[in-house]
Amino acid sequence: MFSVKKSTYGWTFFISLLSLLTTALVIVFHYGLVSFFEAFGCTHTFSYFSPYLVLLMCGTAGISITKRIVKRSLRMVIAFLLFLLPFAAGFALHPIYEDAIFIGGTDFNYNPDALGKNYNLSIIVIPDCPFCKMAIQQSGRWIKEENSSLEVVLCSADSTAGERYLHMLPAGVQLRQAAHPDSLALYSGGSFPAYCARISDHQMRVWSNNEFGPRAVDFITQR
Repeated sequence: MFSVKKSTYGWTFFISLLSLLTTALVIVFHYGLVSFFEAFGCTHTFSYFSPYLVLLMCGTAGISITKRIVKRSLRMVIAFLLFLLPFAAGFALHPIYEDAIFIGGTDFNYNPDALGKNYNLSIIVIPDCPFCKMAIQQSGRWIKEENSSLEVVLCSADSTAGERYLHMLPAGVQLRQAAHPDSLALYSGGSFPAYCARISDHQMRVWSNNEFGPRAVDFITQR
């Protein structure tokens, strides 16, 4: 009887430890897991939520297995350790923002200064903006085979400012200077980079940097 009880607690400890280690790895390598699913061809929205789904599955699997071999009084403790605690930690370190849930953006009448007639998407940037640099570097991964339909628009009157971004442009992505930078800045509400997508020949949609998330990327790339 003693050996059976000892074996039961041993298996409970082993399964709990394995589940906790798995969830810890998921939390630590959160962005790597997202990139893995994106490279595998999954949508950006699914890839964004994949670490949370793995946490849920690990916690649920751990609880389902251990509840068969532990007393009812310990099940709440196991549920807290394997499900609630890891998910809360993952969510605290990697919060789910609004741009992952809603497509967002604001529709405007088409303006060729914001989006060239031969492009489906433009990234509107300003000089010496670290978030703009990140957007340019990531643009090739976002658009993938649609790189030829993407352009970068410099919202600045300084004709030399664009030279700082030239070496960052992915293959097939063009950079041009806005003809009317002051009016163009109004579309983004002063938040850069901004993203402008063609909806139709007469309409475009603009996202500020805070609005542009995985739902918006999927909206653009899957059109």
